[in-house]
Amino acid sequence: MEVEYPDREPSCNNNLVGAQAVAGFYRHYKRLERIKDQNATEKIRSSLYTSVLDKCNEQKILPSKVGLVKYDGKADEVRLGHSRYGRKYLSALSEGLKEANITSCHLNSNRINHQTLEMLSPNFPRSLVSMRLQNNEIGGRGIEAFHRFLKEDIKLVELDLSNNNLTDAGTTTLCSTLQNHQRIRILNLSRNCITCRSAVHLSSLIQSGSFEEIYLQWNRIRCHGGKEILTALTPSLSVRVFDLSWNMIGGSIESCEALCNLIRSNSELVHCDLSGNSFTVEESRLVSETLHHNSTIYGFHFKGNFGHIDSIGNLIVEEGAYARDYRDVCIHNKIESCQLRQHARKDLCETPLRDCCWICEGWL
Repeated sequence: MEVEYPDREPSCNNNLVGAQAVAGFYRHYKRLERIKDQNATEKIRSSLYTSVLDKCNEQKILPSKVGLVKYDGKADEVRLGHSRYGRKYLSALSEGLKEANITSCHLNSNRINHQTLEMLSPNFPRSLVSMRLQNNEIGGRGIEAFHRFLKEDIKLVELDLSNNNLTDAGTTTLCSTLQNHQRIRILNLSRNCITCRSAVHLSSLIQSGSFEEIYLQWNRIRCHGGKEILTALTPSLSVRVFDLSWNMIGGSIESCEALCNLIRSNSELVHCDLSGNSFTVEESRLVSETLHHNSTIYGFHFKGNFGHIDSIGNLIVEEGAYARDYRDVCIHNKIESCQLRQHARKDLCETPLRDCCWICEGWL
């Protein structure tokens, strides 16, 4: 027997997951105009249902792609990655976020630029714990709009802004904003065209925060910037995972000494990736000798330099024409906490990474 819905706001909109919630959502859509008129007459605040559907109706788009009401998943999270949203759908989603009580929001790969982020950020729930906005088009101008949300009293613990072309300007603004936000534990700024000019700001942020995981791979930090960041990491009592791979920080004795000092002095690090950083043979030997004095790092990646990690965890220095052979390195591999995600197809990386990592191979 079909349940009849009255032409008024439902008494509770907390249930946004399941077949019954979806069915109720679309029944609500059929009565949208009458519900809006009744809300205006009785001065009732519009629900999440009404807010989203009204915006969809105004933009002449289907509400199914907005994704706040769904068949499966969790009620406290929004996962809309790779949806390729445009401005219209993001506008409708923004209306829904005003009323949503969620802790996780994943909007990766949705063509979000500085204009759409300026529209979204005022409506991000203050209850958010995890936010992933990777693979968008935010840029430095987008961070200017985003920092107003970050300056408020929010509960955010994880922030992923990788592959957003932040550049040094956006990174500097972000570091300044996060200086006063001590809750963030996981920060990902990889693939953002960050150079050594941002290293001072990143170092200051690392020293002032309580980060547990920091990802800066595939930037342009170079030797001087690498030295600044490695020096900032040395006294840290919270950072357990960091990734500085593919940043060309090798080739300088100063950056190598900073790395050796970090390995020797820091007793909290567990997982590190320094692959593809152009460390010379001499520098690789120094790192190899220093690793013997560390008993806390269980995962160390060094492929693409003059050496690889064996099954015991020792850095085996290699010389010769094929010492820095990149053929068995998949650039899509990345460390993430205690997992190695392999996004590439198997035919792109038929040979596994030669670095032996106890964490990535599931021993810890």
